Amino acid sequence: MIVSPHSAGVTQESLKRTAIEMIQNVLDVFDGTIDPAAVVNREVLGRYD
Repeated sequence: MIVSPHSAGVTQESLKRTAIEMIQNVLDVFDGTIDPAAVVNREVLGRYD
């Protein structure tokens, strides 16, 4: 799994929110609750069950 934040802004708040959302997405993948619309390569979703 590759995760990379995209810079939508450079404020401390935007960096903090990006980090939190990125970690939440990783946790959601492992929990099986990730929204498939948030995944580019959906064929890998079953690999983390």
